[in-house]
Amino acid sequence: MSMERVTLRTGSSMISCLLRFLFLCTLATARPSILLQQSSVLNPQVIAVATPEEKVPGNNNATFCAIPKEQQLFQVEFLDIAPSPIPVDQFFFIFLRGNVPDEYGLDYANLRLTSYAKLADGRELGPDTHVIPLTTTSFADNAHLGIRNPRGAYRGTLNPGRNDVLGDFMIISWFLRTGYYTFRAEATLPDGRHLFCYQMSQWLDGDD
Repeated sequence: MSMERVTLRTGSSMISCLLRFLFLCTLATARPSILLQQSSVLNPQVIAVATPEEKVPGNNNATFCAIPKEQQLFQVEFLDIAPSPIPVDQFFFIFLRGNVPDEYGLDYANLRLTSYAKLADGRELGPDTHVIPLTTTSFADNAHLGIRNPRGAYRGTLNPGRNDVLGDFMIISWFLRTGYYTFRAEATLPDGRHLFCYQMSQWLDGDD
């Protein structure tokens, strides 16, 4: 295997960590109103629709997950995902803005990313969960996560007050199996309290 292919595989694996959010979920924790009927899983035109009170504000197809939004410390202003639905083999961008109170442990917040899929051939993939620090970092040439303050300056971790959480990613179809994917992104403090928990589902076309 060539070094270029190894690099691509490593980068794609890290992106899978990030998406498996935003993003954002398992059906075991999703509310019935946002679950897709199994009979329509193989139809890429069918997308789960959340009720207005469940949807995360902004231009996205995300909903609040099983953690009541009143218990989520990060007070979201909006979550924008573009393009939406998420494409493959090209960059997409995530822009989350909101306010967080002055809580102990913001410097050590973690982001738990869970994904699973119902593949086009009927098989199930996952659930697969990864935990990463919620910090400004570069995972690969095609995967970056950043945290920005109200003045536009980037910083390492969340601080009390307004924060922008920004991401740019690319899903490479060469590593992807075609199917209906569900993702959950769950940010927590060291004591287990939730900063935010969002989930979304969509069809993705792989190179199979």
